[in-house]
Amino acid sequence: MTRMNQHTEILLMEYAAGVLDDASALLVRTYISISPEARRYVRHCEAMGGQLMERSCTPVAMAGDSLKNVLQQLDRLEQATCQTMSRTHCADIRFCRQYNLPEPLLAYLYEHHRTGRWHPFARGMATCTLTSCKDTNGMAMIRMAPGARAVRHTHRGTEITLVLEGGYEDEYGRYEAGDLVIADAGITHQPIAGPKGCLSINVIEAPLHFTGHLYKLLNLFAR
Repeated sequence: MTRMNQHTEILLMEYAAGVLDDASALLVRTYISISPEARRYVRHCEAMGGQLMERSCTPVAMAGDSLKNVLQQLDRLEQATCQTMSRTHCADIRFCRQYNLPEPLLAYLYEHHRTGRWHPFARGMATCTLTSCKDTNGMAMIRMAPGARAVRHTHRGTEITLVLEGGYEDEYGRYEAGDLVIADAGITHQPIAGPKGCLSINVIEAPLHFTGHLYKLLNLFAR
């Protein structure tokens, strides 16, 4: 597992501040569930945020039944989540368990009835959409067979990748399970899956821009 860098720390600070879009926040929540170092950093950011609020915000009296109302809302949320999970199709449950997904991602799939439907898009590769189209950023799970090569591409916006199983390498390094990789518009690369294949979740701000000669026509469909 690679160590966190400046880009990762900025992303974690944005998560702690609550300013990330839903898809990015889900990816980061999944990341901190499997990375003790990331969890410690987020707790540190939250503690600093709490201290800033104490120093800069004027205390406001709360209603006497505030705690009771919050607990009731939590109870209703838990009941709704249980009902949703009970309605989840058994095929979706098998899909989730097949890949031993981290708890935050698993909970999201149960809650939002996301089906595990894989769609091939390159030799040895398939994608499964995780977030709905109304999200600002798109999130998908990508599966690569051992040795599979992605289409060489650059980015129109930021791409965040969290490796869940296996690993891959590109022109900039090698990444294994638990690694968080952030690529921007200045990076052109061709990920290649390792000997165990690769399973990852990805969030992109905008469609990829393919640079290989045989794949430039795909850019017409990726807008």
